[in-house]
Amino acid sequence: MTTDEMLMQILGKLNEVQTDVAGLKSDMAVMKDDVSGLKSDMAVMKQEVSGLKNDMAAMKTEMSGIKSEITVMKGDIAGLKNDVSDLKGDVRGIKLDIENDLVPSNKVALEMLLDHSKRFIKLDDKVRNISDSLEINEVLDELKSLHRI
Repeated sequence: MTTDEMLMQILGKLNEVQTDVAGLKSDMAVMKDDVSGLKSDMAVMKQEVSGLKNDMAAMKTEMSGIKSEITVMKGDIAGLKNDVSDLKGDVRGIKLDIENDLVPSNKVALEMLLDHSKRFIKLDDKVRNISDSLEINEVLDELKSLHRI
């Protein structure tokens, strides 16, 4: 092989290498664009993840508030249960007072009314007897006066 042929062969190889290098440069440019796109996508994803974290933190705060409200409501319900229990005790006490105080009082009052009504009947009978006696006396007086004549 001659020098010219060798040189031509080397130049051919050099052209191939240059073409390969140009292709690599082109591929590298495409890869840089792809990497840049990935970086942009990653930045967007980081923002979305950060937004999700903020949303989760807000939801945790809301849940904590709801839990606090539930705790307060449980306390209110327990208080209401105590109030109902107290009211039941008061009602039982009033019922016992009625049974122990008013019922016997009513019984005594009824007995007194019965007693008074018996007295009224006796008085009424006496008044009738007196009235009858007066009428009889009047009749007798009239008869006596007629008899004297």
